[in-house]
Amino acid sequence: MKKVFLIAAAVVALAACSKNEVLPSSSINNEISFNVAPRTKAPASDPSAFGVNNHFISYAYFLTDDKKWPTDSGSIYINGAEVKSTADAAARGRYVWKAANSYYWPKSEKSSLTFFAWSKNTNECVLAGGATVSCDPKKGIAFTDYDVTSNKNVDLLVADVAANKHGNDTLYTYSGVPTLFRHKLSYVIFKVKTEKEYAGKEFALKSIKFVDLGSKASYDQKADSVTASVYNTVGEWATPTAKADQVYFNTTDPV
Repeated sequence: MKKVFLIAAAVVALAACSKNEVLPSSSINNEISFNVAPRTKAPASDPSAFGVNNHFISYAYFLTDDKKWPTDSGSIYINGAEVKSTADAAARGRYVWKAANSYYWPKSEKSSLTFFAWSKNTNECVLAGGATVSCDPKKGIAFTDYDVTSNKNVDLLVADVAANKHGNDTLYTYSGVPTLFRHKLSYVIFKVKTEKEYAGKEFALKSIKFVDLGSKASYDQKADSVTASVYNTVGEWATPTAKADQVYFNTTDPV
């Protein structure tokens, strides 16, 4: 799979998050909640938690008559709903992530829901610079023309597919739709040292920058290309359509 290094990227809020959709009438009073797992690692490997103040965007597709994703495509059931932890749950010492509108599980045992989600690992869900987000019923999340110079220092996350679900699962301690986020961009840590010890000498680091990096590209989750029972999808960035320099440090003063 082609790997494209994008500049580590922060955000300017330009547009509101996607609106919630009204559910079909064929539902029962078994409300959908989201079990937001720690990101990037399996639960058994001491993962870091998804922040309780973070929001994410969820999509779900409805499949009937024992149809299964990804062989079959479903119809939209939750269309870009913004999900966050509920205040009443937090007051009881635990956190449940739900949309502002209530969503319910289908009542037929032959029906199921398949879920996709993305987040910026913050409490808002807006992308700057003309980037758009979509969700295909088979391929999953896609970002079009994502520009890291406009979205600086954004920790872009996409969740593993939660496929063919009939109800809330009890995983990662809490009950809900399993939602395990993974990072889709890179970050850089610099450690600077001299080649050897210089007694009585002082050095000044004046600049650290990357030159002519890919700065704009589109991402495709390619969820339907995964055949494992757990749909951990890495996805793929397309060839960048723009380049830019990234300056991490630039000064004339000694440090």
